[in-house]
Amino acid sequence: MRRTPITLLAMVALSFGCANSNNQAGAENPDSAAVDSEAAEGEAGAEGSEARKGKDQTGVRGVGIPNKAVKKIAAKKPPRDDEDTTPAAEASPNGLLAAYYPIDGSAEALPDFSTIGDAAGLAIVDTIDLSGDFPGLPDSLAKGFAAKFMGSVNVTSGGEYNLCLTSSDGSMLALDGNLIVDNDGVHGSEQKCELVYMDPGEYELTVIYFNVNDPRELKLTWDLGGAGAEVVPNDALFKPEGADDLVK
Repeated sequence: MRRTPITLLAMVALSFGCANSNNQAGAENPDSAAVDSEAAEGEAGAEGSEARKGKDQTGVRGVGIPNKAVKKIAAKKPPRDDEDTTPAAEASPNGLLAAYYPIDGSAEALPDFSTIGDAAGLAIVDTIDLSGDFPGLPDSLAKGFAAKFMGSVNVTSGGEYNLCLTSSDGSMLALDGNLIVDNDGVHGSEQKCELVYMDPGEYELTVIYFNVNDPRELKLTWDLGGAGAEVVPNDALFKPEGADDLVK
C-alpha cells in the first residue's frame, strides 16, 4: 500500500534526526548510533590540528585520503536486480527525494531536522552532484537553506568503498541510520571521506546539507577498491516509495 505524503516525510525524518554544532570525531550520530571509535581516531589523525576554513575561504581542503580503520556495515535488504523492470509508461524509480527548509542565515551548523518543520519545497534529483542551482529550491530560500536528500543506494559488488562528501557549507551522510561522513560547519568547498566495507545490498541513504555562505556545492562520490572516485550514479540510487506523488 502506498504511503501518504505525511507518513513518508515523517518516516524519513527519523533516518537522521538531530545534527548540532558540537559534532566531534567519534561523536554519536543523530539517531544515537555510535560512530566507530577506531574510525573516529583515524579521522582525528588524518585531520590533526588543521583548523576549519572560515566564511571567506573557498579553496578545497582534504584530499579524501581514507582513514586506516575500516567500518563494516551489512545491508538490511538484498541488492536489487540489475535489470530494469519499470514499465515505459511509469516514472523511473531512480534518483532521490530532496526536501528544502528555511534556516537562519547566521546558522553555523546543520539544524535539527526532527524539529525543523514542514519543507518549503520538494524535488527529485538524479544524483548528488550539485552546485549553484539546486533543483526545486524555492527562491525564498536563496539567502540560506537546509536540505535533506532521501532514498536508498544499491550496492551490487561487496568491498571497501571510500565514501566522500564535498560541500560548502556543511553536510552529513548516513546509511541505514548510521552516521558515516561528517562534514558539518560553515566552510568553503571541503571534502571528508570514510572507508567503509559494504556487503551487497540496498542501504537506506540520507544526506543532509545547509548553506548560508555562497557558493553552494554538494557532491557524493564513491570509490570501490581504489578504482577511482566517481559520483554515485543515478542507476544506483532509488527514490522512497511515494516520492513522485509528493513532488507533484
